[in-house]
Amino acid sequence: MLLANLSQQALQGTDPQHLLNSAMLAVGETLEVPIAAVSRLLPNGRELQVEAALGLKEETASKSRIKAGTASQAGFTLEYGKPVIVSDYASEPRFETTEVLARHQAVSGLSVVIMGRSPTK
Repeated sequence: MLLANLSQQALQGTDPQHLLNSAMLAVGETLEVPIAAVSRLLPNGRELQVEAALGLKEETASKSRIKAGTASQAGFTLEYGKPVIVSDYASEPRFETTEVLARHQAVSGLSVVIMGRSPTK
């Protein structure tokens, strides 16, 4: 039902930011998670920008930039190209926990790449 609702909103031309925010709520409700975010790789290729978030303080989410490459879970996921599951950030050896996750006392997480089209120039 949630996917159908999001699809209908997209077909009706709903503002992309509103659609992304609705998707964050759907993810949180469906997976029963308190925190979720969608980040976009910036043109510099060195940082990701949080575009929509659930469970993060609004001022934190709107200003959050995350290191790309293998310095962060999001960057590691992009580099690896597969879902990355972390059962305990405190003992995670592959990358550092971001300040945002630490501040929100996140213990575990999952990240995936959402493929999209490359922007046209």
